[in-house]
Amino acid sequence: DGTNIRNKLEMARTYFMLKMYEDSENSYLEVLANPNIPENIRTDIELSLSKVSKVQKKSFTYATVLADILYDSNVNYGSLGDYEFRNATSGRIPELDSVALQTYANVTNIYDIGRKNSYAIKNSFSFYLKDYSEYNIYDVVYLGYKPSLLYKETLYTAELILGFDTLLLAKNKFLSSASIMPRLEYNHSSTLRSVAYFKFQHKKFEREAQHDLDSQRLEVSYGLQNLLSPRSFVQGNIFLINENALRGTNIYVNYNEYKINASYANQLTSTYGVNVHGQLRNRKYKD
Repeated sequence: DGTNIRNKLEMARTYFMLKMYEDSENSYLEVLANPNIPENIRTDIELSLSKVSKVQKKSFTYATVLADILYDSNVNYGSLGDYEFRNATSGRIPELDSVALQTYANVTNIYDIGRKNSYAIKNSFSFYLKDYSEYNIYDVVYLGYKPSLLYKETLYTAELILGFDTLLLAKNKFLSSASIMPRLEYNHSSTLRSVAYFKFQHKKFEREAQHDLDSQRLEVSYGLQNLLSPRSFVQGNIFLINENALRGTNIYVNYNEYKINASYANQLTSTYGVNVHGQLRNRKYKD
């Protein structure tokens, strides 16, 4: 049907002018799949497709930077009085206070390696710093890198995430971890979405005196989010966590935990918003 082909080509050109490049590409490909179109039209379509590919954006990068100054009244986790630890009584540890600069930054890049509803590569870099004006032995630096592979369909997004984290205390390497996390998002409707993931993490402490804290951690989570309006949503999550020591007899490593939380967020104006969050948490140590 020559008229139908002309209509589809006109629609593809219109999509291109409106910068709806994926729709333009799909329309051109639909016509190109017809074996009966003349060779000169086929050549024109292939040239048009090459233009779509050139202008179609494949890479997206966004960044977040936060900074604040805080006052910490108990930098060293001091005690209010005498306390018992492993059947021994220790004296009160005086509390230390200090002002700190707290900074967080994240840069994420998503690179599309296929057409619409296809694969993408995601790289995320995170940085956190807490720098005390006094007592620098309590300074904290966190570095994180999370590469992942995504696959997106109309109703769901699947992601396989690797995680590499390093924690420094007083500029000395303290803790490293590696993790793998399959994650799935499913859109039940235009306003209701489920998010679920499973995470396996291996933790390694750098100091020999703390090697009995090395552990493996399993975490399972399910969340349900409902969009109330373009500016507001409610969300509920449940987490199940299990952590086990790899060696040693330290009693503060092996535990089971569950968390249930709920959030309500509303961006009231372009400047002001509200976020209400509540959580129930229960942890039981096995020793």
